[in-house]
Amino acid sequence: MAKYSSATSCRVLLFGAFVISSVLCSTTSGCSSRIPSDASPEIRELIEATYSSEPYERVRGAFELGQMPEEAAVAIPHLVRLLDDRASIYDSEICVLGLNTNPAREARVTLGKIGAPAVEPMLELLQNPRSRFRTSAAHVLGPIGDQRAVEPLISAVGSKDEYLRDAALESLGKLGDSRAFPSMIAVIKDTDEPHSIKKTAVWALGDLGDSRAVPHLLAALEDKTLPDSFRRAVVNSLGVLKDRRAVDALMGLLKSEDKHIRSAAAQALGEIGDSRAADPLLGIVKRPNQDQHVVIAAAFSLVQLKEPRAVGPLLDIVKVGQCSPHIRYDVARMLARTKEPRVTEALIELAAAGRAHGRMLEALGMTGDPRAVGLLTRLANDPEREDKYWVVVGLSRTKYPAAVPPLIAMVQNKEDEDSPRAFALRTLTKFKDPRIEEVAIGGLKEDDLQIQCAAALVLGELKSTRAVEPLIGQLKKGGWHERAAAADALGKIEDRRAIEPLEALLNHKKVEVRWAARRALRKIRQATNSTK
Repeated sequence: MAKYSSATSCRVLLFGAFVISSVLCSTTSGCSSRIPSDASPEIRELIEATYSSEPYERVRGAFELGQMPEEAAVAIPHLVRLLDDRASIYDSEICVLGLNTNPAREARVTLGKIGAPAVEPMLELLQNPRSRFRTSAAHVLGPIGDQRAVEPLISAVGSKDEYLRDAALESLGKLGDSRAFPSMIAVIKDTDEPHSIKKTAVWALGDLGDSRAVPHLLAALEDKTLPDSFRRAVVNSLGVLKDRRAVDALMGLLKSEDKHIRSAAAQALGEIGDSRAADPLLGIVKRPNQDQHVVIAAAFSLVQLKEPRAVGPLLDIVKVGQCSPHIRYDVARMLARTKEPRVTEALIELAAAGRAHGRMLEALGMTGDPRAVGLLTRLANDPEREDKYWVVVGLSRTKYPAAVPPLIAMVQNKEDEDSPRAFALRTLTKFKDPRIEEVAIGGLKEDDLQIQCAAALVLGELKSTRAVEPLIGQLKKGGWHERAAAADALGKIEDRRAIEPLEALLNHKKVEVRWAARRALRKIRQATNSTK
């Protein structure tokens, strides 16, 4: 365990006392006196939100503080209090891949963004009597990247707390300091260590990037008593390390009985980039009736190796249709990145024959061939077409201005379903075309929720001053989704005309609307102050 001076020990006791007393304090009124007097009104408002009785408010408070990390250092003690707060909520702006979040997670992320000022408080928190605080501190120290954390985290690897050991190993990998190497190897070799923690040590060795790990990882790979999940982690780290000493062992694993190990080995060989792997990988794609993940990994690696012999067999997978659609679509996208003329012609031929579907349409757009726009436009106009979402993706991937008219036509075709229409509208932000603003303003007038929200998003991205009055109108008459979207857009446009209508929403019954209005007002006032 890391040793501290008597002064540091005193700080630990005082900091711990603050954390314990803060946990007992659950209301804004009870803790507002702890907010520094020199905090700006915006920071004060966000800190107060972290004491709200509503989880959404606490999450948004922590998240928004992370958007202004230089000013948020005064909020560190208040964020620390949230590290034990696991109340789950969903927010489409914050949440990744549709997963819920909680105040503790957002506080960790924000503390990491604050950076150097958070290092000493986190080092002190490693000594906290509560596991959740210790573990959270270890998680925060990795992303900050401050070398002051290395020795304390190495000490934490020797803790009896499994959660702390796991978090410390993960962060040591991110810090990339070779001083951590012996402790990681010791974890891997410890027969009493749980496999889950040994697996974290393996991942950390890959992140560390120290080639001394290769012999140890290869030795672990030979141990058949270890679970396959652990061996897969070893294979992944060997790929990250890109050391050619691992090639023979990885090629041998292409024959493993475990399909996940075969898949991981195939991908690792591509990451290492040794041409010796080409022949066994070609053998996999020439027999595509194997597990789809193995075939996709082999295809990925052959493309990485730029193996010219692979184009023909991979095109056969795309064209013949013996594989599942998932494999065909993924292989098509990989091939499209090569810009190989044979690939472009094959995809255009498939699209012209009506045999391109799903993500294959994205691959068609990725070729960058001007003919792709015409083919995708024809598909966009097909009323029977059920994969219009991928038609939109394909058009956006072309990056040609000629893609704008068919996208506008899709938005304005009210006979189509609303989801692809809204997606087409959002996609228009990837192009610079004066017609887009008018189309989006028209979208605000529609009755459909998805179209209205997409229109607001587009107008915010365009910073359309013409849209200010229509968006204010949406603030006053829409449902809560439309009002929140309009408020976000007005915040991006930064027009003072929106201040009064936004202030009227600060007491709205839906917390999402209140927060959207707060954010918008903050952006408008900041923009106004910066121009004075």
